[in-house]
Amino acid sequence: MRASIEPRDSRVESLAERPPARPIVFSPGGWMLATAFLVGALVAQGATRLLLANQVGMRAASADVLGILAGVTLALLGGAVVSVVTRRVGFLELSAAFALAIAAGYGMLAHEATAAFFDLAPDGARFLAPLFFAGALFLLATIGSTLAFMLGAGRGLDPGFGWELQVAKSHLRLSRQLLLGIALLVPGIFPGAVVLALLLRRQRRSPTLVMTVLSIGGVAVGVMALCVVLSVMSGFEIDLKRKILGTNAHAVVLKYGVFEDWEEASKVAAGTDGVLGVTPFILQEVMITAESNLTGALLKGIDPATVGDVTELPREIVEGSLEYLVRPEEIPVRGEEPNRLPGIVVGRELARQLRIFVGDPVTVVSPLGGDLGPMGPQPRSMQFRLAGVFYSGMYEYDSKFAYVALDRAQAFFKMGSSVTGLELKVADIDDARRISRQVLGKLEGYPFRVKDWGEMNRNLFSALKLEKVVMAVILTFIILVACFNILSTLVMLVLEKGKEISILKSMGARDSQVMKVFVLEGLVIGGIGTLVGLALGLLLCGAISVFPIPLDPEVYYISHLPVKIDLVDFGLVGLSAILLAYLATIFPALYAARMRPVEGLRND
Repeated sequence: MRASIEPRDSRVESLAERPPARPIVFSPGGWMLATAFLVGALVAQGATRLLLANQVGMRAASADVLGILAGVTLALLGGAVVSVVTRRVGFLELSAAFALAIAAGYGMLAHEATAAFFDLAPDGARFLAPLFFAGALFLLATIGSTLAFMLGAGRGLDPGFGWELQVAKSHLRLSRQLLLGIALLVPGIFPGAVVLALLLRRQRRSPTLVMTVLSIGGVAVGVMALCVVLSVMSGFEIDLKRKILGTNAHAVVLKYGVFEDWEEASKVAAGTDGVLGVTPFILQEVMITAESNLTGALLKGIDPATVGDVTELPREIVEGSLEYLVRPEEIPVRGEEPNRLPGIVVGRELARQLRIFVGDPVTVVSPLGGDLGPMGPQPRSMQFRLAGVFYSGMYEYDSKFAYVALDRAQAFFKMGSSVTGLELKVADIDDARRISRQVLGKLEGYPFRVKDWGEMNRNLFSALKLEKVVMAVILTFIILVACFNILSTLVMLVLEKGKEISILKSMGARDSQVMKVFVLEGLVIGGIGTLVGLALGLLLCGAISVFPIPLDPEVYYISHLPVKIDLVDFGLVGLSAILLAYLATIFPALYAARMRPVEGLRND
């Protein structure tokens, strides 16, 4: 094995006479630098996002990514600077800075001007955002500090990993046959398990090898489970978003007061870049009765000629026709001659609750628009005939919404020529906020206001985001347990290889070089486990997509378990697993690096 260890000076000193390791002394300068970088990273991630999104006009997703990158860069750089200043891994200084960063984060959250720095956190967990953000930055700074220490940290740049990698591979005893057995786990569990069992039986006297294989398996299982769960959650989110945006508009234009000039506003909105369709609407709460059945609903007045340009309602009709709203005399009537009762379209669940079919009459009652009686305003009622039934796939919409023609709604609510607002369809739903703000700018602001689909459904998508985060955190504990296995494996290796460590140090190996050996061992374990887990997760998600798991649509409103393979999620899971494996190597690697040569040879 070729080694690039620098020989000691010709004046060889006795191992017993080598001075003990220098005690760790807290560095105030390193602490101040660490605090400045951590707090700066906390501010940078939020300020960069807000500046790019609000001032530059960048898309929110792109601004979020750049803001996160700014915070990550500052944290890594801060850890490296602390290591260079203290000439060691500045864990004490970074820990003290972490406490101050938490305090600074909660101070920002309490201040109205800087509370938006933590908008990335779900609403339900926002009070934990400063703790989570500061903790993530502390871990990144620790990674930066250890990397800088291993690469020299003021003692001369040493970027090589040549002989250190060779020593790490020899310690782990990862033969080609063993790697083949692990690789066979991906296409088939049984052949891979057989190969691994045979190899472990042949080398049963090596507990370190068994621990290594168990650590790789633990990381692989955790990564696979996390990838599959995130893919299923993404599938649910995309399916829900598709259903919501199929029934609702991407954005709406509203007005304080009476909205009578909606036709001019509609022309302005339609002329805005990125707007594909505009349609007016009226929305009010009503009661709907059919014989002895009664239920509350949301009555929506629509323009049948333009509603298809904005929503999927015409394509969601499963019984009857939307055209019957314009030509109610064509509605098929059971047992009697057709009449000119205005048509109404309701959701499938609402039709079931009222026990009505196409052609049946219903009565709509509203507290608005009635005459003034001796007891105050009287409810107003009007008869309609069921013209159609729609099915959106969303229970909340199918059980609450009813549609009538716009002119009928205006007459029923005595609104004259006014409407509630305008619905917009945009070319890019992820850019709906910016486009809606452009529409508001062309309308010259007040008394107009706009809302995009994210604002209108904020609580729902925040709950989904929080649920996804919670599931990810819970399943990450599987990877954490595997990382503790990595830590225990490396501790066993350090104790087992004490003699080799002493020999390397007596030959001139620096502390940073010894640390590299054990960090590389942990990264090899974590890297192999991550690759196997990603491959297994990808195969399992693909299998679920090809062979769907059926669900009862009457209960879940979906026919099968949805899966969306997001390579970004897979990449983040893999990166997180590697980082956790790296963090698990720090303690045993530092222990090995600080070991004196005489300690490893004491029992020989």
